[in-house]
Amino acid sequence: MAGSYSEGKTTLRNSIASRYNLINIPEQLRTLVAEQEIGSLKKLRTDTQKVTEIQLEILERQFDEEKKAGDDFVSCRSIDSVVFLVYFGATRRPEQQSNLSILRQSPLYKEYVKWLKESIIFYILPHPSLIQSDGFRDTDYDQSLLISGSVRMLLE
Repeated sequence: MAGSYSEGKTTLRNSIASRYNLINIPEQLRTLVAEQEIGSLKKLRTDTQKVTEIQLEILERQFDEEKKAGDDFVSCRSIDSVVFLVYFGATRRPEQQSNLSILRQSPLYKEYVKWLKESIIFYILPHPSLIQSDGFRDTDYDQSLLISGSVRMLLE
């Protein structure tokens, strides 16, 4: 599943995994935030360098879990981790390469994109009725639309 936050990807992932007896790969963000005792997204986003580190770790962990699972898995993150890195990560001075430029040159990104091209990806559209506060996730629908559009662009 690919898309922005609060679109029902986790609910859909859980249902598909259960229905078709697939490995259910959870989203890595909450795990990393707990492991590093960050507390919340709001706190994490006050440190854009940390966001960059976390998003790269999410991408790497997600890819590792997907490779281990082979063809029998469902997950609710894919290229959207790259969008979150670009959107919320550390910005560089204009004369420096962007996070996306640097990431695109990395072996991890190249291998992951190749992997995604061979995968089935469901792009989930945002809807305002799905935005719910659980004390962790974002709830800004306009921001969700921007992220969703960026995810779509990368998928295309």
